[in-house]
Amino acid sequence: AVTDRFHQRRIDNNAAMLELPEVNIKVKQGTISIHPYGRSGSRQIVTEAMLAAGEAIAKFCTENNIPIPYASQIEPEEIHHPKVPSEHYAYRRCFKASRHATESSSHFGLGLPSYTRVTSPMRRYLDLIVHQQLRAFLTKQPLLEHEALVERIGLSDEASLASRKAERYSNQHWTLLYLKQESTPEAGSPDKKWQGEAIVVMENERQTTVILPELALEPKLRRKENLKLDQSIT
Repeated sequence: AVTDRFHQRRIDNNAAMLELPEVNIKVKQGTISIHPYGRSGSRQIVTEAMLAAGEAIAKFCTENNIPIPYASQIEPEEIHHPKVPSEHYAYRRCFKASRHATESSSHFGLGLPSYTRVTSPMRRYLDLIVHQQLRAFLTKQPLLEHEALVERIGLSDEASLASRKAERYSNQHWTLLYLKQESTPEAGSPDKKWQGEAIVVMENERQTTVILPELALEPKLRRKENLKLDQSIT
């Protein structure tokens, strides 16, 4: 009930509830598997609780003058409430990347007036910085000064860009190897080719962009006149 109310509050603040596919890629003993993430109730509860924690800590740090890296995102030129896949895809393209700063500001995409990332200190350096600042405040130890915090934000953001690029290439690499794996004839069986659903999400003069929900892949095809937005094809 608590996370439902928090979720509704974010919706009321025009949070971008983008519904685009995400997948989990695993490689075990040379075999690749790809499974779409479900949208279960438990997953939603965890997501909202993590966002609520981020907002609560941001508010606490602001009230107590604790320097931390706040995460913010500016509002796009137009606010939409997408309903079909093509609208979700188009709306995502309107957003600028979130940024980190030492002053609190609203995060439009999340629908929050103030926010910091705090729930993953083992994999995100700036989350760890927030934990260290909180611990120092609670134990009455010296806090990081503004200049030192700015330096850490800059170094972390630079490394984060590189890691996100590496992650994107890695996911693409294993997805293509998965398609190769699924299109290799097995012993005693005829040739097989991977087949799945594709949804048309964007068209221009030369190309048609589709999303493959099972793989979270977004290939571009030569434009075909007989396709329409949100049409499902094999």
